Amino acid sequence: MDLLLYSGIASVMVVVIVAILYLSERVKNYAGLFLVYFLLGMMAIMFLSAIYYLYYPPSFSLALAFLTNSIYMVSLLVPFFLVAKKLTSKEYRGGHEIYISVLAVINEFLMGYTFNLAYLGSSYFENTLDVFNYSVNSYWFFYPMMAEMLSLYIINYIRNGNVRKDPSP
Repeated sequence: MDLLLYSGIASVMVVVIVAILYLSERVKNYAGLFLVYFLLGMMAIMFLSAIYYLYYPPSFSLALAFLTNSIYMVSLLVPFFLVAKKLTSKEYRGGHEIYISVLAVINEFLMGYTFNLAYLGSSYFENTLDVFNYSVNSYWFFYPMMAEMLSLYIINYIRNGNVRKDPSP
């Protein structure tokens, strides 16, 4: 039953990340770019809070995890709203693709870590090598990565009739 529940949650997370990555390809101004970074950062903070909660459940309540996520949101959204008009008028011409990709992979790593920690328990994660090994060498890491890549491939194929359009000479 746990495996089915975790698979459902992971599937929802995959849909969210695909939507964020799709949005990142369509960003036209710096407000949109901020939104992409904000959403990926919010997911990372959510996973980090969940990891901490899974290690120390009696001392770290779900309310504190929620508060951590809320602090992140408020601390970034308030300044954003103060400069949103200026960011909206500034055209985005690309250049952040590598940073967005790295953030997406960090989120996948944290997802693998979180789901394996919830499924296997903390006894499997005794050192940094175990954390890396169990987080990356699991279907909680590979399933989302493959599903996201395939989804974006299919979306681009449907939209463009071709995934890669080389410029004409």
